[in-house]
Amino acid sequence: TVDGGLTFVLGADGVNNTLTNSGGTVELQGSITIDTAAAATLGDWQIISGSVTYATGFTVSGWNWDNGDIWESADGIFTFDKSLGLVTAIPEPSTWALLVSGVLCVFVIRSARRGSRRRGRDRVGIGR
Repeated sequence: TVDGGLTFVLGADGVNNTLTNSGGTVELQGSITIDTAAAATLGDWQIISGSVTYATGFTVSGWNWDNGDIWESADGIFTFDKSLGLVTAIPEPSTWALLVSGVLCVFVIRSARRGSRRRGRDRVGIGR
């Protein structure tokens, strides 16, 4: 039984301290802290692995609980899934918008290049 007081510090993607249970069962009681101050903006962090149960009243300090297995950081950027022991960064809408616009730019450039190649072949009688 671990009665609170644990702090997990997240860094670059996958860089963190971890509670690992390699035998038996560990029960977490009380509250844990997940420090995201130095965490990457995208990534996953395995903070708990092995057979772990959570006592009634278990909390993640400063995070919001969905009444299931998911806790969300107060700023809405991170989630902790206690069934997996995994913290995940949730991309902000602006990150998704940037990703989609980049993919669209690649598509437009490739389409323009294909179109110019076809026009060039048509001028010299290739491909008829």
